[in-house]
Amino acid sequence: MKKAILIFCIVFAVCQLALALPLQEEKRKPKRVKRPTIDKKNSTYFQNVFKDALVGDRPAPATKEQLAKKNQTTTTSSGGGGASTGTPAGAGWGKVISEELILAELKTLSNALNQNVTSPGKFKSGGNRDVRQTCSMIAVLFGVIAEFDGEVKWKDISAGARDAFAQCAQSASTTSNQAYNQAKNRKEDLQQILSGGPFTPPVKPSEDFEWASVADVSELMKRLKSSYREKVKPWVASEKDYKDNLDNLMQEAAMMAVIGEVLKKESMENADNDDYAEFCDSLRDGALMIINSKTSKDLDMAVKGAGMIDQSCQNCHGEYN
Repeated sequence: MKKAILIFCIVFAVCQLALALPLQEEKRKPKRVKRPTIDKKNSTYFQNVFKDALVGDRPAPATKEQLAKKNQTTTTSSGGGGASTGTPAGAGWGKVISEELILAELKTLSNALNQNVTSPGKFKSGGNRDVRQTCSMIAVLFGVIAEFDGEVKWKDISAGARDAFAQCAQSASTTSNQAYNQAKNRKEDLQQILSGGPFTPPVKPSEDFEWASVADVSELMKRLKSSYREKVKPWVASEKDYKDNLDNLMQEAAMMAVIGEVLKKESMENADNDDYAEFCDSLRDGALMIINSKTSKDLDMAVKGAGMIDQSCQNCHGEYN
């Protein structure tokens, strides 16, 4: 009996020892890697970084004048906080269209008025729609002139001309005799302006001008559609087409760039939507790329710009139609 108890105690002790060993292993700390030896002479580590690493006197704090100059530089480089990616906000219309191209487009629009305002009969048989489109674009151009950076031709009469042609465009939505007579008067006014004669605005310019009162979105979209499909796209189809229509292509591209800017002006429909503003920026940037292609006669650049215009229009229509 005593022998059996002794054997049981020995077995119990061995079992306890076997269970205790793994627990002790878990409690042991792992071996750490030996600390590397650092050459203090060539070391970039410092016991006191402020005492050992910094050399020279502490720099003086910036003055108010220096801070103001820095803030002004930052604002200028960021475009004044505008959403535009290609033309910084505040850069002015001169970055979008030149005075030369404004004049060329006004002459083209004047010829269009001459063709469509010939008789009440033609006006009433559909010519009024062409007059509405033409006068809308004339109003937009005089709106651009009114806001143009620096001196530009007709700036002194631009606000009055802008509102007069905008009013004519609105009236041309009807085929009344009054609408026809108004279109006839505006046709003569534009001829007078282009020839350098005096112009007295028939309406008092608006003191609280908003682009939505001048730029009809539907008319702008019609111009974009016809410009791209009938002119820009075929004019970049080949090297010959590009060179043969280079000046006209520049004029159309400039107008598309203008429309891209106008569409996102404050008060315009959807102008407060960031995605819509990006579509407008892409439209404008594509048009400006076409214009920039003229310097080196770079057809590939013009084709790329036309592609940007097409893509921006498709994306916009897919989102807002």
